[in-house]
Amino acid sequence: MTDPSTSVSVPGGDETPAASPLARHFAQLMVKLNGAPSTELEVAAQLVSSWQEAGHVCMPLARSGASIASEILRATRVVGRPGEFKPLILDDAGRLYLQRYWKYEQGVAHAIRARLRGADNVNVPRLDAALVRFFGRHAKENEQARAARTAVEKMFCVITGGPGTGKTRTALLIVALLAEQFAANNAPLRIALTAPTGKASARLRESLARTAATLPEDAVRTPLPPLEPRTLHRLLGALPESPYFRYNEEHPLPLDAVIVDEASMIDLALFAKLVAALPPPARLILLGDKDQLASVQAGYVFGDICDHEIPAAPRDSAPAAHIIELRENFRFHERSGIGKLRTLINRGAADEALALLREVGPAWRGGEIRSEQLPDPDRLPMRIREAVLGASGFSESAPGETGDLFAQATRANAFRQYLSAADPASALAQFNQFRILCAVRRGPYGVENVNRLVESALAAEGLIDPGSGRFYAGRPILIVRNDATLRLFNGDVGLILPDREADNELRAFFPDAEEGVRRVLPARLPPHETVFAMTAHKSQGSEFSRVLVILPDRASPVVTRELIYTAATRAIDSVELWLRDDVFRDALGRKIERASGLHDLLWCAQSEADEVPRNL
Repeated sequence: MTDPSTSVSVPGGDETPAASPLARHFAQLMVKLNGAPSTELEVAAQLVSSWQEAGHVCMPLARSGASIASEILRATRVVGRPGEFKPLILDDAGRLYLQRYWKYEQGVAHAIRARLRGADNVNVPRLDAALVRFFGRHAKENEQARAARTAVEKMFCVITGGPGTGKTRTALLIVALLAEQFAANNAPLRIALTAPTGKASARLRESLARTAATLPEDAVRTPLPPLEPRTLHRLLGALPESPYFRYNEEHPLPLDAVIVDEASMIDLALFAKLVAALPPPARLILLGDKDQLASVQAGYVFGDICDHEIPAAPRDSAPAAHIIELRENFRFHERSGIGKLRTLINRGAADEALALLREVGPAWRGGEIRSEQLPDPDRLPMRIREAVLGASGFSESAPGETGDLFAQATRANAFRQYLSAADPASALAQFNQFRILCAVRRGPYGVENVNRLVESALAAEGLIDPGSGRFYAGRPILIVRNDATLRLFNGDVGLILPDREADNELRAFFPDAEEGVRRVLPARLPPHETVFAMTAHKSQGSEFSRVLVILPDRASPVVTRELIYTAATRAIDSVELWLRDDVFRDALGRKIERASGLHDLLWCAQSEADEVPRNL
């Protein structure tokens, strides 16, 4: 075993993540437990830990960059075959797992395969009649109707589609259809709607409320159950200071169905705990966008399920028959700027996307788009100031050109309005009109520096006073750690503002579905950060009227096609990108790949008699 102050030499390569202190210590522990020195084991253990930290579920030996023989690993005391209780698991495909992640993957695969069947007691004539009431005589050709039918008739259903394709409306239809089916059997429908973050669940709540008002009154024959989305952690009953939940395989959720929104954000560990807590008769319905970023933690369950290529008509084989893609976009017309841009990004067509971004001519029909060359670091403070405060002559276009008018219109008063709002509710609504999204956290073009520059620009204008203390009036904050007691969760955004009901003492205000806004004493806030700018990862589950996307000045493994797609599609009305052509091209040629065995477990023939791993 190597000395703790050093580490074993691990071959490099594009796919080899840098070894952290945790990975090195884990490798040394494995050699100690083995009871005999083994360079191959130490290299493998360090690599599999590093790969897991980088978001992979396992490490394929063939992609490790090291010459590691599977026979040598299997001869050790700490590497076992699937099903054995050893710290490391090496399967027949040469994938090396941490034991717990092998269990997670097997548990998810087992739970999904067990639901690849039709649901019991579905009254098909009643379902057909209900769909006709909602969609008219063309219900069979409507993709939302097809998705809703699949969710009712199957025990497992995935509905994927980009922003504006009607996923929320489809979810509401599913609730209405299921409620009618259960009422026919004299049983109330027990259904939960959930999302990975507080921000995503709040947005789902708002979308459901808006959508419910648009449903035809004569189509809804059964009263809908309460629609109160919760975060996955709240649904499962997060236990303080623990990775475990109140609801699990021994204490399952008392539900007939669960609808999960923004499912692409869910990592393998949390997904495994969700399916473990679902009773076998419960339907599982996933909503998400397969083209978005993968989860921050290890795994890309949604991508593995969707297989990245979904035909317009469902295939007969499972699980393809359980997956529906909504393709018609009701927010972005196919000729709109954002609509065309998202299509080109998904195709990886960098040159066409750059040409589209720079095209000068008649305004696009909705979904305004624009790009500029990334400013040098020394010019960045001035550009940021102009972006958030508005300035004439900012665009490099000639005065009077469409690009110049667009630049002025989208930049003017980006943050002024929320800082002069009459009340906290108005301030929160105004603040969500505009956001800066960055690809990285550090460096001149990262979130940390951009937030400092925005703060300096607003302070110089006299709009905020950061010198008055950490919790200054007007400071926007992003919660980064869940606090169930305060009902604040990772991703929640609030504002520090004077409270008229408390002698103008500062409070943190957050949106609240019931109260409109909720007050929290700043001193009680869980860990948080300033959020004039945020990462594209953190923006998932959000939407803003206008978005400015700032890409870094060099290529990076984290700057991918999915990241740019996610950032650009957070915008409803307009998006602007600051970029370097070479970095943009590299990003669109780089897709997220997460090593796992889940795709094979789901899409290849498997025995239904597999024993489900317990104690997830």
